[in-house]
Amino acid sequence: MRELVKQKSFKGLTKIVGIDCEMVGTGSDGSHSVLARVSIVNFFGHCLYDKYVKPMEEITDYRTHSVV
Repeated sequence: MRELVKQKSFKGLTKIVGIDCEMVGTGSDGSHSVLARVSIVNFFGHCLYDKYVKPMEEITDYRTHSVV
């Protein structure tokens, strides 16, 4: 299996980064999306930033897909 992080590579900030944001739903029907987590990796896949964000509103939908 191919690794997602290139081993023995540079671990600092590179000119190219990847950003991912995870969202949750708020409101009575969960239709309002708000940020819940942000992650940034460098060009080689090393984590530069990974933080959870606490929404000010009550979370009503965790955006998980249920498999039946």
